[in-house]
Amino acid sequence: SAARKKSPQEGTLMWSHYGDSFKGGGILFDVEMLPRGATEAPMEIDYSPERFSLPADFYDTYQAIYAEDKDNSESEENARKQLLNILKSKSPTWKYEDELRIIYDLNELTEKTGLLNIPTVCAKCAAAGKRREECRYPEIRQAVGFPASAVRAVIFGTDMHNDATTAILEILDDEEYSEVDLYWSCIHGSDYAVQYLKTDKDYIQSMQKIRADKYNKVKNHIIYTKDGPR
Repeated sequence: SAARKKSPQEGTLMWSHYGDSFKGGGILFDVEMLPRGATEAPMEIDYSPERFSLPADFYDTYQAIYAEDKDNSESEENARKQLLNILKSKSPTWKYEDELRIIYDLNELTEKTGLLNIPTVCAKCAAAGKRREECRYPEIRQAVGFPASAVRAVIFGTDMHNDATTAILEILDDEEYSEVDLYWSCIHGSDYAVQYLKTDKDYIQSMQKIRADKYNKVKNHIIYTKDGPR
């Protein structure tokens, strides 16, 4: 899902809910370049105060009792519509997001249409601190890939960890991301707003290092002695 252009004031709340309080980041997509899902166009979220409810004939028990009297194709199409109605409904509390949502049917996806099967470390190995390469029985997570041309910009949270910043910048070093704009974000000094500075890789890395050093000093993770920091 994606939120459309927000004002600086609204942006602070988005960072709290989705950006791990500026430890995360954001990606600006060209929606028209993203793979199409279960609908022809991205769905606009319905923020109606009345919660959407399913009709009785949606449930398995009802369908089993009246299966002989119903046309299967009509029933499946109805179920699909009802599911999409649920998936595009959200509490009015979240109306500030102005969200667009793309829903994908895994049964209809293939590798050619963007399906990704991503091996990840299993729970047992994760608990033991093992990496994915060391896991004998990795778990497969499915995702939908998108073309590099769909990425218009990447926004770095002001408190993003250095490791995450480095990993993202290494990906963006690839030629296919050469047209992607980079932004550094931070809280405005006097207003309740977020500032976005269009910049380059070197500036972002330097700012992240400065922020990390200040944070570590305040938290006493770095102690300064006559022999230097340790």
